[in-house]
Amino acid sequence: MLKPQTFSNFVPVLIAGIVVAGNPTISKSESTTTTTISVVVLPGEDSCSCGSHMGSFKAMYNNKRISIGFSYSPNPANPIKHPIVVMKNNEPIKNWDSLLCSPNCSSINGSKITVYGRWRKFEGSDFEAYKIDLMSSSAQNSIMSPSAQNASFNCSEAKTTSEVAVCNNADLSRMDKELALLYQSHLKDYKNDPSIAKKLRDTQRSWLVERNRCGSDVSCLHVRYQERIAWLREFEGYD
Repeated sequence: MLKPQTFSNFVPVLIAGIVVAGNPTISKSESTTTTTISVVVLPGEDSCSCGSHMGSFKAMYNNKRISIGFSYSPNPANPIKHPIVVMKNNEPIKNWDSLLCSPNCSSINGSKITVYGRWRKFEGSDFEAYKIDLMSSSAQNSIMSPSAQNASFNCSEAKTTSEVAVCNNADLSRMDKELALLYQSHLKDYKNDPSIAKKLRDTQRSWLVERNRCGSDVSCLHVRYQERIAWLREFEGYD
């Protein structure tokens, strides 16, 4: 009989058809179930890292932040059963370490990728990856349509967790574009009035700080966008 393993601070996941939340008890037999998930790689300091035999990166999955771990080099003291295979355009790539081991995933942050592996606590990660598929730009754009196309910015260049969340939510993307149109329209209307134009830019910068504090919280982002859009709709150049 297999002895259960108990993990604390575990991100809610779906294992063998069972939703696991809180501080679950997961048996070794359950944790061997393999699956394929699609995630968005998160940007940020230390979002990607590699050690002597293992690495990890942070990603968004079903509006939750998770950590994905992988093994990539032989370790005589602990033989690796599943060394990572990284694919791009259906072909294995050799220089994948420059993508997954950079300090902030600069080459792939904001990208939607496919990961094959299993849910389990693995060197501090939530998911152990056996294979990663780095899709082409055209494939990413296809997956992210139509919500990504509705945002005011290029989603393939998303730099913050908030921007990634906007790109993956059709309603937030629509609101982002509406907000940008209102903002640019006001800047055009008051281009000959430096004080009012400055007020618009200052309030926009302050709003962006507040928006980014939401991180990937969709509800929080909805509130921030609703507030800013309402303010811009009523804006007449004075308090």
